[in-house]
Amino acid sequence: TLLAAASLTLLASLPAHAQFSHLAIAQDLPVCKQSGLGMGKCIDAIEKKAIGLSGGKVVRKEGVLELTLPAKVLTLKNNDSDSKDFIEYTYLGYEDGLRQHIVYVGFQQGDQYWAYHGKTGKQNKLTGYPLLAPDKQHFATMSVDMLAGFNPNLVEIWQVGGGQISKVGSFKGDKWGPDGIEWQGNVELLVKKVCNGPDPEHQEVIVPCGSVKIAKGKSGWAVLP
Repeated sequence: TLLAAASLTLLASLPAHAQFSHLAIAQDLPVCKQSGLGMGKCIDAIEKKAIGLSGGKVVRKEGVLELTLPAKVLTLKNNDSDSKDFIEYTYLGYEDGLRQHIVYVGFQQGDQYWAYHGKTGKQNKLTGYPLLAPDKQHFATMSVDMLAGFNPNLVEIWQVGGGQISKVGSFKGDKWGPDGIEWQGNVELLVKKVCNGPDPEHQEVIVPCGSVKIAKGKSGWAVLP
C-alpha cells in the first residue's frame, strides 16, 4: 500500500484553489502549508514522499519517471524544451480505492492528471485529481481556466468497478467554471461556480456565481434543474 486506502475519502470536498495542498499525502508537509512559494516546492515534496512510499516500484532519475508494474515498466521522460513539445511528469502516488497510480502532467499550456492501472498500466487521462464518492463507486474530477482557456471548464464523473475506471458523465461550463466540488451522498455532486466579472473591460476578474448540482438518475448523470 503506497498511500492510505482512505486518502481520497479524507477529502469531503475539492477546492480549485488548493490544487495540491489539499491532498492527504501533503498534510504533513510544511512546504505545502506555506504561502507565497507557488505550487512547485509543494508538488516536488509530494513526489519525493510518494516515491518513498512506493517500495521501490517508482523511481525518479533526473528527468525520467519510471513505474515498475506487474505487466510492464512505464517510462515517462520530461521534455524541458521551450516549445509546444514541453511536458513534465510528477508522481502523486497510488490510490488504493481506484487501484491507479496518479501522475500530474504539465504542458506548455495547461495540464492533466494521468491514471495508470496498478497492474496493467492502462492509461486514462483525467481533467483533475480524483475525488471519490463516499461509497467508492464513482469519482469526480474538475478543471477550470476562465482566463487563458488552456484547460477546459469541465466536471467529469467516472465509475469505479473491478479495478477499472470508465467515464460516465461530462459537463462543460458555458460561461462558468468549477471552483470546487463536493459529494452530497453517493450519486449527487455539488459544484461551486465562478464566472468572469460584470465589467467587460476587466474580464480577468473572476467572481463566485452560484452553484449547480449534478446527480445520477434513471437515464444517467445530469445537471439538476
